[in-house]
Amino acid sequence: MKTAKILPPAILTAAVLAWIWVVGRLVVDRHNSFATFDFDLGIHDQSLWLLSKGQWFNTVCGLPVFGHHAMFMYWLLVPLVWLGGGPNLWNLIQVVALALGAVPVYLIAKQRLRSDVLACMLGVSWLLLPTVSFLAWETWHPETLAVPFLMMGYHYATTRPTGFGTDVRRRNIIAFAWLLAAMLWKEDISLAVMGIGILLIATKRWKFGGALLGFAALYFLVFGVWMVPALAGETSAYGMLYGELGQTPFDVVKTSLSEPSLFFDRLSNNNFTGYMGQLSSPLGFIPFLAPLTILMGVPQIFINILTTADFTWAMMYHYQAVPVAAMMLGAIEGAAFIARRSKLLGALAVTVTLRPDRPGVGALRLRAPCQPTQDHLYIPEPMGSHELSR
Repeated sequence: MKTAKILPPAILTAAVLAWIWVVGRLVVDRHNSFATFDFDLGIHDQSLWLLSKGQWFNTVCGLPVFGHHAMFMYWLLVPLVWLGGGPNLWNLIQVVALALGAVPVYLIAKQRLRSDVLACMLGVSWLLLPTVSFLAWETWHPETLAVPFLMMGYHYATTRPTGFGTDVRRRNIIAFAWLLAAMLWKEDISLAVMGIGILLIATKRWKFGGALLGFAALYFLVFGVWMVPALAGETSAYGMLYGELGQTPFDVVKTSLSEPSLFFDRLSNNNFTGYMGQLSSPLGFIPFLAPLTILMGVPQIFINILTTADFTWAMMYHYQAVPVAAMMLGAIEGAAFIARRSKLLGALAVTVTLRPDRPGVGALRLRAPCQPTQDHLYIPEPMGSHELSR
């Protein structure tokens, strides 16, 4: 009995470590072979370097550091810059963060399904999601780093403690701390936290849900709507991504409400239903059984699909960090919904998330079901010094 209790978390721990080892090596080899995307990685690496020097203006994107995004957690990484940290370190930190996303998945699933085995299976399912591998492969982005914090915050916010009074307050404080840390990575993570607040209100946790919703909304208004655009000035980080819908989040919402035909035309032109299928199909469409949970990913989903640039809804890029996390959490809640009616069907639902056609950990062909033309990832061979001198 004791072995049976220890085995599932041990298997998941081994899977997490293996994923870090394999994916981490591939990402480091990619950067050392000059095959990483210099623009995005350059923005973030220079931002960290600038903060370590007490400087401000990022020459890669032509914006002040916090005029690009409100990435306040970067201050915590400044000591690593002083110690010589650079792109490879940031990318490895991101790989570890993505792998550790399996921990809240396991904790939430164990509480919902009352099964260590099923929780372990869902933790492994997270590691095998194609988009999770692609997020690591794309290299460092702040919203990707926010994912494990967001998921841990969801765990503490939605899992009721066994006691009352002090126990509830303590758990709420822990949940708030995790969610605040997630928001400090990037301002639009607060939109996902608003979704969690709405979920709590809908499940009759009025006070904490309302407080969370109000705080996250205020955070986004202050930093997302006011500070970032104010620091960016005429050169917005959003640029012309939204075309006639506007150049800021406020403009997009305003135009969508005043001219809904533009909103619905954009959804149709960008194949909104196909995009939702791409997000949910690796998990067997089970997340749709938990609409309140996937609500936390809805703002980012619309931010992605309403642009005029198809890369914002491609599964290979950082824009999918919050949506894929929301879908994973939705899959857990969806499986729990089924299990409450039939334990056998609940177990079957979990098994569906581990379909045999899923790409294996460390496979050189990490196929994305949403990108039929992206049949494989190019893994460059590391260059030796004699090759670099040519």
